[in-house]
Amino acid sequence: ECVCRQMRALHDSGAPWINVSVNLSRLDFSALDIPRLVREVTDRYRVPRRALNIEVTESAFTDAEQRLYASVASLRSMGYSVWMDDFGSGYSSLGNLKEHKFDLIKIDMGFLRDFDPGARSNEVLASVIDMIKRMGTGSLIEGVETQEQLDFVSAVGCEFIQGYLFGKPMPGKLVSRFCREQGIATVTSRWRN
Repeated sequence: ECVCRQMRALHDSGAPWINVSVNLSRLDFSALDIPRLVREVTDRYRVPRRALNIEVTESAFTDAEQRLYASVASLRSMGYSVWMDDFGSGYSSLGNLKEHKFDLIKIDMGFLRDFDPGARSNEVLASVIDMIKRMGTGSLIEGVETQEQLDFVSAVGCEFIQGYLFGKPMPGKLVSRFCREQGIATVTSRWRN
C-alpha cells in the first residue's frame, strides 16, 4: 500500500508514471489473496496496473503450491506485470519457464560477480539471455557495476540493466530528480486499467 500511495503522490505532483517493482515472497502468496489485495490497493490509489511490477523470487517456485502459479496467472490476466526475480541464483528450473509465463526474467547478479571477459559464465549468461528473448520474455540483469560489464550485457542483448553503475537504492521521492540530473531514461509502460 505504501508503494501505491507514494506513486500516487509523485504523479499528483506532476511526475510521469514510473514503473515500480514490489517483491513478494512465497509466504505472501500462501497467507494472502495477493491478486485481490493488489487490485484493491492499485484501484484505491488509481495507480495504472502496468505501472506496478510484481516480483517473485525464483526460489519461491521451488515446490510451490498451485495457488502461487494461479495467483501469477491471475495477476497477469488483470494487467499486472509479473517478473521472476533472481533467476539462476540457486536451483534454477527451466521447467518453471516452460510451464509458466512471466513478463520479465531478472537474472541474478551472481553471473557478473568476479566478472572476467573470457569466463565460461559469460557464455552461460549470453545463452540464458538468448533463451529468454526466444521465449518472448523481457530480460534484466542485476548487479552491473562497471562499464566493462555494461558493454558485455549490452552486446549480448540484455534489454534492461540494473546496478550501482547507475545508482544506489534511494527513497522514491528522489528517483525522478536523480534520473533527470543523470540523464537516465526511466521505463514507463502502456497499461490498461
